[in-house]
Amino acid sequence: MKKAIVTSIVFAFLLLCCKAPNKEKKEKTVSKATIIQYGFKNKKVTKQWLEAIQNRESKAYIDSLSKLTTPLTKEELKWKQLIESNIDDWNLMRDSLDVPFGKINIADTITVLLGYRGVDDGFTYKEKTLCIDLTALNNTYGSANKKVNKNRVLRIISHEYTHLLSKKWMKDNNYKIPDNHFKTDSAFKKHVLWEIWYEGFGVYRSMSSKWFPIEGSSSPTAKDALKKLSPVFVEKMITMDTTKVLTLDQKKWIQKNVSEGPFIQKYAALPVGIWLALEANGDDKNLIKWVNKGPEGILGLARKHLKGEYKENFNAIFQNRFDN
Repeated sequence: MKKAIVTSIVFAFLLLCCKAPNKEKKEKTVSKATIIQYGFKNKKVTKQWLEAIQNRESKAYIDSLSKLTTPLTKEELKWKQLIESNIDDWNLMRDSLDVPFGKINIADTITVLLGYRGVDDGFTYKEKTLCIDLTALNNTYGSANKKVNKNRVLRIISHEYTHLLSKKWMKDNNYKIPDNHFKTDSAFKKHVLWEIWYEGFGVYRSMSSKWFPIEGSSSPTAKDALKKLSPVFVEKMITMDTTKVLTLDQKKWIQKNVSEGPFIQKYAALPVGIWLALEANGDDKNLIKWVNKGPEGILGLARKHLKGEYKENFNAIFQNRFDN
């Protein structure tokens, strides 16, 4: 009798132990959701996709696209399937992606809107939608069947999700971006620093492993990029800060390739992404302070991580105004 009681107790204990992890896992997986919606139907783009690109494309382009009747190509379909097959895995990453933004969170349920026939592989729309263009993915990165593209698509979605978090930070902190940033020098400077901050955090999520530090120091790939980009970054930031009245040509020169163009040409966003990786050093909680400093804190980040003569030249201008 005693043996039977002991056996029953042991069985009950083992049953509880087996169930507990499953319950914990269930709670973690259902707390946030990412749903896929489609910006195309019956071989045409939907109203939802046209609204998403409204402020990104010309009226002529949008009118033309709205009349186009064409199915997904075989390659675009492969990209669609790749995203669909990996979206649940990506959704499990959201808690870790939230970490640098502290208590700032966006909606528990967000939407990945898939569209086509554009040039930007990813962008955000309003506060809880990130958009992925299947045509642009294929044109830029080749076949979705390439092994490297599985990880790449997760990084692209993470990049755009980080933009949603940045937008929420801006809203919560009442941080306004000038509508016409070329109108005045002060508006231009504010816009450029915002773009570097906004895109720099996005690039941090876009980087593959070759860009991340090795034992606390920049990787060879990162060092080569910083060697090429640091002089450009320093020259443009000093010009922007010290020129009494910036000409339109100077403004265009400064803004060119802040965050657009080939990855290696992003003279500001890529160095910031590399510097953020050094700051994090494997723990994204270390980035909370750089989020909280906002766009103006980017110059302090540069002061800390620039090297050699570039650091000296930069600090000679900015050292009394931006702490580390």
